[in-house]
Amino acid sequence: MVNYFTELRAQDGDSSLRSLAARSGLKHTRLGDLFNMQNGTPTLQEFIDLCILFGVDPSGSLKIILDRVESERQRLISDVADHPENYDIAALHDSSKRLEREGGDGR
Repeated sequence: MVNYFTELRAQDGDSSLRSLAARSGLKHTRLGDLFNMQNGTPTLQEFIDLCILFGVDPSGSLKIILDRVESERQRLISDVADHPENYDIAALHDSSKRLEREGGDGR
């Protein structure tokens, strides 16, 4: 989500946090936390305020963010399936994996 707002901020001219705070009504310290991914995710009101600040529709923004999350999820699933050795997957280290794979009791 932060990446989306970072992109909008860059399109806006990469305004300072104080400038964005003055325009949005959010505190510059909270904006800093959000853009630095610290101290939690935006509340619903903060999300809406950021959308209004950057002139984008909140529901459309949420759809864009959810589509990106799903795309990344699918990419990760494919990558794990194609290259399981790159991930610390329990099944790769499980002593009963062969037995489970062959239809045995496993555990």
